[in-house]
Amino acid sequence: MGMGAGGFRAGVSGAGAGVKAALRPLLLFGGTLSLSITYLLSPLSRPLRTAVEHLLAWTTGGFLGWFDPTVSVAGSVVAIQGFVANIVPACTGLFTMAIFLSAVLALPSPIQQKLYGVLLGIAGILAFNWVRIVTLLLIGAYLPDALDFMHLVVWRSLLIFFALFLWLRWANGIAPRPRHAAS
Repeated sequence: MGMGAGGFRAGVSGAGAGVKAALRPLLLFGGTLSLSITYLLSPLSRPLRTAVEHLLAWTTGGFLGWFDPTVSVAGSVVAIQGFVANIVPACTGLFTMAIFLSAVLALPSPIQQKLYGVLLGIAGILAFNWVRIVTLLLIGAYLPDALDFMHLVVWRSLLIFFALFLWLRWANGIAPRPRHAAS
C-alpha cells in the first residue's frame, strides 16, 4: 500500500514542523512584547520615558502657544486656559510602540524591512500621539465635559486602530506577490 509506519511518522513529523513554524511568530511576538513591557515598567526606562514625556509636552506647548499666549510648559506639564495636563508614561505612545515593534519583529521578513517597519511605526505613532495630545489639551481647555470620553474611549481606540493600520500597511508591503505565468 505504500503507507508504512515510517511514512506515517514522516507525515506526523512534517505536520509537527508546520505547527512549530506557525507558532514561532506568535511566540516571538509574545516574548518581545513581554520584554518590552517589562523594560517600560522598570526604572531602567525612566530616562526614555522622561525624554518622550518632555518632548511631547514641549512640542505641544510650543505649537499651542502660537495660538494662545496663556500656554505654559514645565517639564511634562502643559497648561492652557486654566486646564493643566501632566503627560505621563501611559500618554507617550511607548506601550503602543512596543506592541507595534513586537508585531514587526515577529513577522518573518528581511532585516531591512523590519528596520523600515520599526522606523515607520515609531515615527507614525509618535506623530499620531502628538495630534492626540494637542486635541485633548484643547478639549480639556474648551470642552471639559467631553474630555474623559475623548481621552479614554475615542483617542485610545483611534491610536490602537492607527497602529494596526500602520502594521497592516507595512505587512502588506512585504508580503510576497503571486507570480503570474507569462501569456
